[in-house]
Amino acid sequence: EYKEDTSANIAHLDCTAHQSLCTKYGVSGYPTLKYFKNGDTEGADYKSGRDLGSLKTFVDDELASGCLIANIDDCSEKEQKYFKKWNEKGAESMKAELERLQGMTGKSMKAELKKWLFSRINLLKQSVEA
Repeated sequence: EYKEDTSANIAHLDCTAHQSLCTKYGVSGYPTLKYFKNGDTEGADYKSGRDLGSLKTFVDDELASGCLIANIDDCSEKEQKYFKKWNEKGAESMKAELERLQGMTGKSMKAELKKWLFSRINLLKQSVEA
């Protein structure tokens, strides 16, 4: 269901095969669910329900981007303007801008700026990968 959403990636990690990663992220009991949001590299523990409905609600509300270029009219006005601007500049310019923005993901910034940063990355990734 989230295959087309570049902001919500779901992965499985076997701690018997990847002990160093599990230690790094504090995984000691199984199953453990972690999520990483807006460039967070530490991860946070998922503490909501384990049923499919609860997981889907969490992803939709907290992790999914909400803006897909296939449905650009559903995106915010700010996202639409940004997409139009970069779409007119062409693929090479978009790739360069995507690399520039990705280089900023580890930097300290206010939460609203970080959210806008990842919104722009999401839009450009969709365009570049299309």
